[in-house]
Amino acid sequence: MKQGLPFLFIPINTLCYAGIPQEKYNEVSGFSALMRNLGGSVGISFVTTLLARRTQQHLAMLGAHTVNGNGPFEAFRKGLAGAWMQHGNARPDAMQRAGAQIYGMAQVQARLLSYVDVIWVMVALTAILVPLPFLMRRPAKAPPVPVGH
Repeated sequence: MKQGLPFLFIPINTLCYAGIPQEKYNEVSGFSALMRNLGGSVGISFVTTLLARRTQQHLAMLGAHTVNGNGPFEAFRKGLAGAWMQHGNARPDAMQRAGAQIYGMAQVQARLLSYVDVIWVMVALTAILVPLPFLMRRPAKAPPVPVGH
């Protein structure tokens, strides 16, 4: 991850300072740092919100398959309940523990699927933004300073 950071920050800084007089570099530096911090905060909020919402959606989708009458779900729950009964739990307690264990597994799977979704969103945003520096207008070149002045 750290090996790619120069490929990100060098073009950003080059674009920030291009065409700016040297006496304005302090203002550009402060504004650049402000935008970087603001962008990081908004990005973290965006990813956190997306993770929470996608986790809820995936949990609802997975929960739709964990209902009475679903053959694979019933077989899995009975198998887990049997394991709990071997540890000394009564059948009703074992069934409840098996259901809770399956719910915990569904939560883990939903979280994993939401991370995959967020990674795909980040890949799409990166793919869209990669050409942006190449599309930006180049600043006008300053006229050469005469030698000896």
